Amino acid sequence: MGSLRCEMFEFVGSKQESDAMEPLRMETEQMELVGVTHVGDAITFWGQNVDDENAVDAIVRALCGKCDSAPKVQGPTSTQKIYAARYSEDQFWYRCRVQQQQTEDKFQVFYVDYGNSEEVERSVLVELPDELQSAPLAKKYRFWGFHIPSDQDAACQEQGKTFLLNLINGKKLRLRKKSVCFDGTILVQAYQGNLNVGDEVLKMQFARFSVPPGGRDGPLSPPRPPQAQDALWPLVPLERAGQGDADNCLPRLRPTLTEQAPQVYREKSTATSLLPANSLKKQVEMELLEESEQLRDELQRLQKEVQSATEEKKDLQEENSFLQQRVQDLNSQLQQQFQQGIAQTERVQKTAEVQATGVQTEHVQTRETQTERVQTTGVQIQTERVQTAEVQSSEAQTEHMQMPLMEQLSCLANKVESVRRLRASNSSSTVVDTLLEAVDVVVDNRISAPAVMETLEVVWAEFENAQEKLKACSQREELGALMAFRDRLREELSIAVATFLQETNKLPITERTHTLEELLKSMRGVCAVGAVGSVLQQGAFEELRHRRSLSQKQNGGVCHNTDRTLSNLCLYLTKSLDQLLCVSEQVPACVSDVCEGVDMMLLLAESAVAQELEQSSSVQGQSHVDSQLISATQHSLLQLIQTELALLRDIRDKHTLCSQFKQLAAQWLVGPPSLAELLSIKKQIRSLNTQLRWKQMEASVMEEMEASVMEEAEEPDLMEVLKKKEEITGTRKALFKSISAEQREYEKLVALTKNFPELPLLHPDADILTYMRSGGMLLKSLDRDMLDTEPLRELSGRRPLLCSEFLGQRVILKGYCVEADAEEKVLARATLFGQTQKNCPHLLPLLGLFYGKNDPLAYVMVPYLPNSSLRMVQKRSPLTSSEVVMAMRGVALGLGALHSAGITHGALHPGNVFVTNREQGIVGDYDLTKTAEQRAVDGVMKAGNISLLSPERQQGSHTHTTAACDMYAYGGLLLWLNHPDFDGTMNPDSHTPDMSALNLVGAPYQHFLFRLLIGCGRLLVADVLAEQYFLTNQNTALE
Repeated sequence: MGSLRCEMFEFVGSKQESDAMEPLRMETEQMELVGVTHVGDAITFWGQNVDDENAVDAIVRALCGKCDSAPKVQGPTSTQKIYAARYSEDQFWYRCRVQQQQTEDKFQVFYVDYGNSEEVERSVLVELPDELQSAPLAKKYRFWGFHIPSDQDAACQEQGKTFLLNLINGKKLRLRKKSVCFDGTILVQAYQGNLNVGDEVLKMQFARFSVPPGGRDGPLSPPRPPQAQDALWPLVPLERAGQGDADNCLPRLRPTLTEQAPQVYREKSTATSLLPANSLKKQVEMELLEESEQLRDELQRLQKEVQSATEEKKDLQEENSFLQQRVQDLNSQLQQQFQQGIAQTERVQKTAEVQATGVQTEHVQTRETQTERVQTTGVQIQTERVQTAEVQSSEAQTEHMQMPLMEQLSCLANKVESVRRLRASNSSSTVVDTLLEAVDVVVDNRISAPAVMETLEVVWAEFENAQEKLKACSQREELGALMAFRDRLREELSIAVATFLQETNKLPITERTHTLEELLKSMRGVCAVGAVGSVLQQGAFEELRHRRSLSQKQNGGVCHNTDRTLSNLCLYLTKSLDQLLCVSEQVPACVSDVCEGVDMMLLLAESAVAQELEQSSSVQGQSHVDSQLISATQHSLLQLIQTELALLRDIRDKHTLCSQFKQLAAQWLVGPPSLAELLSIKKQIRSLNTQLRWKQMEASVMEEMEASVMEEAEEPDLMEVLKKKEEITGTRKALFKSISAEQREYEKLVALTKNFPELPLLHPDADILTYMRSGGMLLKSLDRDMLDTEPLRELSGRRPLLCSEFLGQRVILKGYCVEADAEEKVLARATLFGQTQKNCPHLLPLLGLFYGKNDPLAYVMVPYLPNSSLRMVQKRSPLTSSEVVMAMRGVALGLGALHSAGITHGALHPGNVFVTNREQGIVGDYDLTKTAEQRAVDGVMKAGNISLLSPERQQGSHTHTTAACDMYAYGGLLLWLNHPDFDGTMNPDSHTPDMSALNLVGAPYQHFLFRLLIGCGRLLVADVLAEQYFLTNQNTALE
């Protein structure tokens, strides 16, 4: 009935019917901003008003906290009651109404806050309390003035729905309400950017007019179109940014149909921007045409590949047929030769038997007749051999028959020895055998990446991204949502880490890595390293194995024939000698017959041996043909080994990270670490500072009283004064220990910020960010009044220097007047110098930096090195030549560390270079309130009579002080140490020291001193340290 009345409102436009709808009509000029959450058909959709963002957020948080423990739905359900169901795609809880009960445990539900529906199980349907039974947040809208034709088929209706889905789903629309149907459907005019959405649907002919075009309002002034949706289901509510100009997208449920997926998650987008309908249609047609052309090209390419594979298969079949025919021919020849040898042996044995029986007879004529028969048989055999053999073989046989027996045996023995050596050399494993064994090791036992590894990398990247967002967050109000999102990713990562560790613990990664590294080391000796990068050739392993198998079969047949022939020769010779030399025989064997038989057996043996030697020569001749195949196999195998080694290293590194992650999981479950210890230490520092000031005040009063007592000639209470001073000293030490404990606690917190980047924002009173920016150099809890200082008048120059004791170490306090806008620069310079010094012992340590609370000074605290400056050392006891080398080598190392960090010292002079134990050179700090250029023009840049300012700084041609200026000052110090009496004469042209009067011939530093004290092209620190002057003396010092 509601839909029928809605149709009446769309089609009827008379005055009477308009008056009847007056109670349901709304203000036509009222506009609202709505985010689309679901599309019903070509003219119907559901959406949320952006003004309800607080309600959306409240409902989401309430459902997350209550649905997991809420009671399950029991018994029949009510269509008027609101429940909560777990959505199948993202497994989150959403409010719903039960539309229909399909079976006992299945329900068709409608998500009231988003407009879509699905079928759910009873197990994921729970009851909601009364506070969550509020009105639905999603409203049903329909384009005013349009209707879907009743004769439109289902396919066209589905296309219209898909078109509207791609156009507005997940976007924000500006709606002008026209009227409301009795079923609650709101009739609106919708605008997206400068597009009238209803007109676009009309242009595509998915709907028709219900109201004359003149009765419809024109489009609004085009606002800026919103951006595309970033995610299917953001957990945070929308931020409204004006009248339709917000860049974010409304949250919505994931679509239940595949075709309803938003464009950013579809493989092929059909509408990438907000285009008019005609342009969109043309664009779709062009994309279909391009896809058709790509498929046609792909089909042609596949056809060519199939044709090429067919031709290659035909060639391989022909080659296989040829090889099989060749093998059959060789087998027939071997069989023929074998049969001939057996027949000859049988004939000779038969002749010997006939001769033996002839001795027992009394008739000589019978013996002569039998002998003639044997000779005739031998002649016939020789005739058959000559007729079947080639001309060259016939000549060889003739020569062989003419040779003496001893020469024949000697020739055969030499050939047999060659065969023996050949077999001995082939008995060891060849390159091919070793290569195929390596192939079996690599291919058969290969370890592949665990299935969860890819998921782990994706989740880990998302987790790191969430951590970076937390680190970059500057608003404390945004921390809650960011931390909740990070914690959810951390749970997913914990599951992936546990699965990864379970899978990798079963893999023999260490043993496999050791095996592959040993194999790689052995193969690199026979394979060029530069060729490893060649492309992996498929089938190289199988081809090499196939050829090796064929070669073994051929060589095995030839060797077997040789062994059998030689064995028959030995057997025949043994029997023949027994017959000739046996004295018990009445009729001896005929020598000529035996010789003929021996000749034939020798001929067969020599033929078999020659065939084996020829086979070996042919194999060696074909080795150059197989070299390319072997090389390809080696390169492919090396590539497989390196690829698997890289995978194993990656798995091992990820296993280490996952193990550390698992160890920290228990701490993460508790939540962010507490700062109770740090706050307690800070409270203790404040208490000790108050006690120290109070005791100092008491001591001051006692000193005044002591002075007055002495004026009155009374004896002062010295014990009480000493006791008070001891109390002040003890309180001061306790205070310094607490400050040191505070620094250690800060270090722990800085380490924890890697896993909890929200700590600085959660605890702004701890001021963790300041400690991190200063690298631990800034001591905010320390004050000038806490220290018991005394002036150092002998070292004080332009500014007073104070000496004190801090944590059991004598220190110097340098006070600088720093304006408020320059504090950050001073702190940055101190931090950079301190970080560089931690890695180089040849730089003077910066123990800390703090600002005075009762005076406008910044104090830099450095160690006190009494009488250790280069000026004081040279004044008291000048360094020897070897000591100069060791000290200046340390200075060079310190300068090198500064230059590597991009720092120019600019104030290198004898008062700022220290020598400890007369061997270790240390580069001192500089004025942190000045730039390198300001420090370089200081009047103290002199060593004796030598100016340490570079020529370019003296002439003012360069406005920037560079590392080359430090190297010039370094060269001036080296000249001053070796020639302290130099008068400082300068060359007028180059503004460099005139060293012509100095006797530098043969000096070990002459070679590079001139290259330091020049106008341009000076040596760098690395060049100076590589000089023989430093290397020789360094080795001498080590000895």
